[in-house]
Amino acid sequence: MEENNNQNDINEEDLKNENLHVRARYNDHLTEEQDQKSKYIRFAFSEMYKCLDEIFEGKSSREASLAYTKLEEAQSWAIKSITHEGMK
Repeated sequence: MEENNNQNDINEEDLKNENLHVRARYNDHLTEEQDQKSKYIRFAFSEMYKCLDEIFEGKSSREASLAYTKLEEAQSWAIKSITHEGMK
């Protein structure tokens, strides 16, 4: 990690998952149901990425880039909503 003046007071203990705000934590203890839901979402988004690839045929445009970006954002939020179920 690149150090700057803002990070000088941060130590390894501060960066431990359990010391982070609950919304910033990584949940590595998924239930089987959460894992299956996350896999299903990844599959569904994968199909949408394939659809966009086919439609755009490698052509680059601002609109195509935004479509991919928004799709990635939606996938991220969908998975986070599952993986953070019940975290407090």
